[in-house]
Amino acid sequence: MILVIGGAYCGKSHFIKSKYNIEDKDIIDGEELCVHNIEQYKVINNLEKYIEKVLSDNDNVNEQLDILLLNLQDSNMIVEMREIGSGVVPIDRFDRLYRECVGRFSCAIAKKAEAVYRVVCGLGMKIK
Repeated sequence: MILVIGGAYCGKSHFIKSKYNIEDKDIIDGEELCVHNIEQYKVINNLEKYIEKVLSDNDNVNEQLDILLLNLQDSNMIVEMREIGSGVVPIDRFDRLYRECVGRFSCAIAKKAEAVYRVVCGLGMKIK
């Protein structure tokens, strides 16, 4: 698995498509992700949206994310996530919980990933 992180609209998707020769049909958005069909795709775009969906549904978040991590860890998937922890701490309780879950899950994925890239201004820098 490969993890690509960066801020919103910083060129993550373009970096992934050009570096790994990925087509749009090979990408699923985190909002549409179902863990059971994950092997059909090469890239999960906006994985933080999947985390938001799981939190909104009030499912057992830790269990759902553990299942996702198990499915990802030995795969050839490319996971793209937006960095959201660098700004102002949200006032809203749900937004704080969401921010924490995304941060902790990105740490867990980075630990298991064979490579991690951070994209800034469309330029990918390998950090692992």
